[in-house]
Amino acid sequence: MEKIIRVGIGSFAVKDGKILYGLRKSKHGEGKYSPPGGHLEYGETIEECAVRELYEETGLIAQEKNVIVYGTLNEIYPNNEKHYINISTFITEFTGELKNMEPDKLEKWEWLSWEEIIKLGDKNFLPVQNFIEKYPDFDPTKI
Repeated sequence: MEKIIRVGIGSFAVKDGKILYGLRKSKHGEGKYSPPGGHLEYGETIEECAVRELYEETGLIAQEKNVIVYGTLNEIYPNNEKHYINISTFITEFTGELKNMEPDKLEKWEWLSWEEIIKLGDKNFLPVQNFIEKYPDFDPTKI
């Protein structure tokens, strides 16, 4: 097993009190719900990655100035199979038409309230579960 620490960025898009959320189909997190997101690329800022991942997965266009970085998690997955530093970002302004740009990796996008996301419990992607546990009083729809 290759011992690499990866950096994952979650790009929570927030609009009208709802958060863009999707059901994953890819091997990593299959059957779990999560926001758009992916890996930080070499030389990229957190905000650049959040904007890029939002666009690549949804077709929505955002600017770095509208990205709020809130929350980091140091996560070692069961059996030490993966080690991630996960950073949550919240994007409050964006344009474009919502599309499923990666249908091979995602079943569907939908808009959910933060309460609905919390109620999903273990149906959430592990980094989201851990974020909710670490920041129980945080509500991204109030930023």
